Amino acid sequence: MKTENITNCIKWWLIALVFLLAPVPPASGLVLAVHGDLQLTTAVMCESVHNYAPIHPAVVFPIQRGRVFCFTEFASISSQTRVYHKWYRDDRLITNQRLVLNPPRWSSSTSVQLRDADKGPWRVDITDEAGTPIYTLRFSITD
Repeated sequence: MKTENITNCIKWWLIALVFLLAPVPPASGLVLAVHGDLQLTTAVMCESVHNYAPIHPAVVFPIQRGRVFCFTEFASISSQTRVYHKWYRDDRLITNQRLVLNPPRWSSSTSVQLRDADKGPWRVDITDEAGTPIYTLRFSITD
């Protein structure tokens, strides 16, 4: 009876150890939104983009930055697809920038140049070709 209890205890410890030591997938493996067969895996506002990666993601940017970027990455793209980054300041459309995504995964970014009058709340709606929202990013421009 004691040997059986010890054996069961060892089995449970080994199972727990397997789960504790299992690798954790990187954050980019998460899916933020699914739209048809598109999977949005990354969507961030950032200071710049380098080597297809966002640099210094944030939600508040100083006007002195001069420019702000919207970086998106999609997976599971089955065919060439168009999406849009619609930039709004105070709920007023400022620019609508088209992106062409190619299979099987694609990252892309758009940006706007900042002027002193651009302080305040902003958002970028990521939409499909029909204008259906996929995801929204909100951020602010400050002094």
